[in-house]
Amino acid sequence: FISSVASLGNLGRGQEGTATIDTLTGRLPLWQECLRYAGDGPLTGYGYDSFMTSGHFTQLSRVIGWRPITLHSGYLEALLGVGMVGATAFVLILVLALKTARSLSRRHSIYAFATAILSWLCGNLFTESYLVVGPIFPAFLCMVLLAKLAYVPNP
Repeated sequence: FISSVASLGNLGRGQEGTATIDTLTGRLPLWQECLRYAGDGPLTGYGYDSFMTSGHFTQLSRVIGWRPITLHSGYLEALLGVGMVGATAFVLILVLALKTARSLSRRHSIYAFATAILSWLCGNLFTESYLVVGPIFPAFLCMVLLAKLAYVPNP
């Protein structure tokens, strides 16, 4: 039974699939290496969407053994981009927006959608960073929801 569950979890990819599950498809080594860089500019970071220079890209690829297009973590992208100050503000905005949406959804069911989208965003940012650096529709939708929640009178 356990081997069947493991095979299901790695989508039938055998030993290679098991190895990728153990490292979250290579994300853990990438994140560990990126955290080393975070110590170089802990307060202000490297600048918004400025970490993945050709030098960092080459060095990361050499160390982890594959070519990352993104950092695969919105939170890590924020930390390296805008430092501890900006990353803390980012997380605080997300937490307060989620708290506000949840509170509002108890009184007005229409805000349950905002709660669901923000919950998805907070979870998705653990493994993907395209939401904070790319102009895509889900990012636009999340920004609209955050703006709406920021201007709700007397939440």
